[in-house]
Amino acid sequence: MTEENAEEVSSEESEVVEEVSETYEEGREELEYIPFSPLELELFISRSEIWDKLVKGELGIDEAKKMIEELTSKSLEPVAQAKSSKKRKRQKKGS
Repeated sequence: MTEENAEEVSSEESEVVEEVSETYEEGREELEYIPFSPLELELFISRSEIWDKLVKGELGIDEAKKMIEELTSKSLEPVAQAKSSKKRKRQKKGS
């Protein structure tokens, strides 16, 4: 292969790489990331596992429904406790 041929092949390869890169970048869209708290993430994963078992036939519909209801009630307990806890007020000195 001569130098001219090698340069031609190299040039063609770089053009193809640029075309593929442009096509790839055009097809991509920006995704918005939503931060999850650890509790939300744990709930999401647990629900996903229940759905997975349901689809595989390892759980019945009634069992899955009961498990999801239990998860929901458990996940709401810490929120309810946090809202109901009262902060103590400081006493003023000299009162």
